[in-house]
This record gives sequence, structure tokens and C-alpha cells, in this order.
Amino acid sequence: MDKYRRRKIRRTTGHGNSRKPALRVCVAYSHADAVLLNQLLTWLIPLQRLGLFSLWVDLKIPPGNEWQAEIHTNFARADLILVLVSPKFLGSDYAYNFEMQRALQRHRAGEARVIPIILRHSMWQRTPLAKLEALPRVGRPVMSFADRDRAWADVAEGIGQVAEELIRLRRSRKQQAHAA
Repeated sequence: MDKYRRRKIRRTTGHGNSRKPALRVCVAYSHADAVLLNQLLTWLIPLQRLGLFSLWVDLKIPPGNEWQAEIHTNFARADLILVLVSPKFLGSDYAYNFEMQRALQRHRAGEARVIPIILRHSMWQRTPLAKLEALPRVGRPVMSFADRDRAWADVAEGIGQVAEELIRLRRSRKQQAHAA
């Protein structure tokens, strides 16, 4: 990946307001899909500015840090995990065997919510991700839309709705804990 694209991706993940973001969002993806990742990150900036979440991608790992430990730590802390699904993601042993499996394990345990985002046509319906409702909602990959803005708007809106739901659940649990 060229230096310009790496800088641009880092810039688009750092938006927010002065208050602490309510949720932590982690993105699992194939580096072959970096252009589409960057498009998604651009669409998520307004939600970050609202303070709904902070966003982490592996491109935030500082030079010299142990990349695998950083990924493990951020997956363990995430409230919401976005899985960007493409043939390259499904074909990556690390992405499939660690990132996707760890995300689904945390989803089943109720520790995080996982949202598959279908980028390209792939065999994702034959994976454990098929049990989850995916975005875009119409069931078509982002790349199959003539108007990709329509697809990205649906994806971003869906993520925003899930983030708001998770924040409401967290507040409700806190209120119940204080009342008890």
C-alpha cells in the first residue's frame, strides 16, 4: 500500500468530538480491500463526530509495535466489529481463522456485536457469517451497486442504528445496576 493511501486512511479514522466516544469499533478486512475500507471510513466520519464511537483499524499500529498483540487487544476491547467481506478476506487464513472466528466468538458470548459488510460477491453465505444480518440491507455487495453512494449510505445508516442501540442497552444496564 502506498504511503499516501496509508496516511489518508489514518486521517479518516481519527475524527471525533471532545467527549469520549461511547463505543469502540474495530474493523476486520483484507488489505487488498483498502480502497473500499477508506470509502467506508469516510462515510463513518459523521457518526464519529457525533461521539457514537471511536474506530480502530490495524493501520493505526505504530511502527515498532507488535502488530498481532495490537490486533488481539483491539478485538478484545471492541463493542462492535465490522467484518468487510470479500473473496480476499475469506481467502486469507489470518482474517478467516483469527479475525472472523474471534469476532464471532465474542458475538456469541454477547461481548460484542458483529456486522458483516459485503463488499464483493463471494461465498460468504457458506461461512458462519451467513447467520448474521449483513449490510447493505438489500443483500447485494457494495460493488454491485451502480450508485455506490446509495450502498455506502445504507451501510453507514445501519452501523449508526446498531451503535445507537448498543448505547441505549449500555445505559439501560447502568440504570438497572444503580437501581439495584
